[in-house]
Amino acid sequence: MRALGKKIQCLVLASTIAFACKNPDEQNGRQLPFVVIKSDSDARVTDQSVVRITNETELSAIWEQVYSSRTPLPPVPSMDFNKDMCLFIFLGSRPNSGYSMDLSQVLETDTSIRLRIRETVYNGPTAQVITSPYLIVTLAKNPKPIESVFTPFW
Repeated sequence: MRALGKKIQCLVLASTIAFACKNPDEQNGRQLPFVVIKSDSDARVTDQSVVRITNETELSAIWEQVYSSRTPLPPVPSMDFNKDMCLFIFLGSRPNSGYSMDLSQVLETDTSIRLRIRETVYNGPTAQVITSPYLIVTLAKNPKPIESVFTPFW
């Protein structure tokens, strides 16, 4: 019985520590679900940025920019912009093929939507070409300003 009491104490302590170590934003926000539509490395966008797309016209324009080097142009995906929005997340130009990124969290706070974007660098041989990693994600339409936090992960 004493061993069970120790195990319960350890579980309570571990839960308390885990909650206390959470990022304050995670305690004061709500996780938003999202879907990654596409992840690639040839966006032809040189600057790190996040672009919110809320209608078909904006989607067609950025689609042509991102895929300008491809012939024929891939078909533009259909979306219901009455309920959803699309985010194009650009890492910007990188010096080789060893760079990628993932969206680890979308958090809605009282004042904004915060994106946590993790940049990963492969630590081995890579093709020596300039790349432009990007993600395209959809999530429920939300008018709040978007804040992005890019974090390197070596």
